[in-house]
Amino acid sequence: MKYVFLYLSLLLLSCGTDDGQTITMTNLPNTSGLLGQRISLDIAEVNFDSNIQVFFGNEQTSFFIQESGVINILIPRSLDTAQKNIEVIDLNTNETIAVSNFSLLSPSISGYSTDQAIFGEPFEIFGENFDIDIDDIIVEINNESAQILESSYNSITVLLPSFIVESHLNIEVTAQRQIVVDDQLDLLEPILTIPDGTNVFYGEFAVQGIGLNPESLGSVFVDDVEARFYVANDFLVVDIPPGIYDDFTIQELRYEYAGFVTVLDAELSIVENAILVDQNPNVTEHSYVFDQDIYGLGNLNDFDDHLDPIYALFKFETDTEKWERIGDWEFEGIIEFTVFDNIDRIYLQKTPLGSDPVYEWSFIDLNSFEETLIETPVSSTLYNSNVFAFQDGLFVLGGFILTPDDTIDIQNFKLKLNRNTLEWEELPSNALEGFPLPEAQNGGNVFNPRHADGKLFLSQFDSFNPTIIVNADFSVETLNQQVSFIIDNYVIVKSGNILRNLQTGNQIDFNGTVPESIKYVGGEFYYISINEFNYFSNEYLTARFKPGIFNALF
Repeated sequence: MKYVFLYLSLLLLSCGTDDGQTITMTNLPNTSGLLGQRISLDIAEVNFDSNIQVFFGNEQTSFFIQESGVINILIPRSLDTAQKNIEVIDLNTNETIAVSNFSLLSPSISGYSTDQAIFGEPFEIFGENFDIDIDDIIVEINNESAQILESSYNSITVLLPSFIVESHLNIEVTAQRQIVVDDQLDLLEPILTIPDGTNVFYGEFAVQGIGLNPESLGSVFVDDVEARFYVANDFLVVDIPPGIYDDFTIQELRYEYAGFVTVLDAELSIVENAILVDQNPNVTEHSYVFDQDIYGLGNLNDFDDHLDPIYALFKFETDTEKWERIGDWEFEGIIEFTVFDNIDRIYLQKTPLGSDPVYEWSFIDLNSFEETLIETPVSSTLYNSNVFAFQDGLFVLGGFILTPDDTIDIQNFKLKLNRNTLEWEELPSNALEGFPLPEAQNGGNVFNPRHADGKLFLSQFDSFNPTIIVNADFSVETLNQQVSFIIDNYVIVKSGNILRNLQTGNQIDFNGTVPESIKYVGGEFYYISINEFNYFSNEYLTARFKPGIFNALF
């Protein structure tokens, strides 16, 4: 309809009225105002009656006529730009009888209610010409949308957006269809404090903070090691990463965020039995102490079901408490078992990819890191034997043989591999009398070997089976307890959470699950575990026990 008015007005302006008189249009003074407010437009000098309509550009708006010849006009919120012409249309003639150039007042920022903004704490933006309708305002801080809590024409109350990554804040306010920018505000530098009584439990601790990013942006370092963390209710909750942690104390916490570096002298005590020192390269509990370090085979493909396993040799150095790959040895296939001879060899039975069920036997020399193949005993399909190394030989007792017609032949032989000649010799039937042979139901076992006072203690990774003892003369005994570890020829056995010195009778309640494989090396007690620490899930980890934890046993 408005375009009809304009068209007719132009026609009248160009052609005149029916009586030949030329129509004139009055240009009124420029006007300005704010969305949702009213302005007054004096049109007393314009020849008009009450039958008029007012437009902001294409937007029709409400108005009323005052007695003085002034019309009171509502500035509509439907305006899409800050500048529009106000046009007064005479509905009797459909003529534009008056025009005023209109502009929305420009917003400005004069200051803030704080010098340093804090996450979660509302602050005010002061200025002029904002808006009372928060739906007609946009506030962006460092290009991130801020939540608006309240607004007036002179102030806006907002919350900092969470995804801020720089400390200097660029404030951009969109109001009255215009943008105003200011950069005179900064983030508060984070402040960290340690609540009284704070210690490390279950691998984590929490410190109180002001100015912490609620989306857990930034980085945290514990004694210079980067750590996982999250922010909750003004607390920085930190998972302890693998580290040295002398005296079971965390010395320093560092929080880096938005260019800030906040350092806290922590001096936090770790009250747990053990600490995580490294993530294993998939080296399992079947690892061995040699020359004051720990050696084991690790899967380079992380036991991924979609990838073929590739094994390599790794060493845990007690000086650094870190695992590293050593040598060039690699094997692609399945490692059936490993056996350490307590001298310098790790014996292997393995299945190369594509050769199942054919097995190979070999050993890795821990001095040279070279592998030497061994003649396969009895049959290349022999498996499920009882295998252990003692004194100068590798012993293989019985096992299953897969026959060409896919049946299983259970064998009860007793073989010894001579360490020096690498030749197999069959032992008499009464040798190692009392040592169990593989059973049809359960098969053979790979044992967790430990040595003390010339004896070999073979515990199975199963607390329900007894420990087999092979004496120096190869006589065999059984111990109805599992051996936990041996140090200085003292044999420490476990029953549930109770550890007991077999020689002295001293015992302690461990107050927690006793790990399967405890190793004493470099003056410290270590063990390998899976799923015990939250820091790495479903992965093998190496941990060190607290100094003195086993002192009462000796």
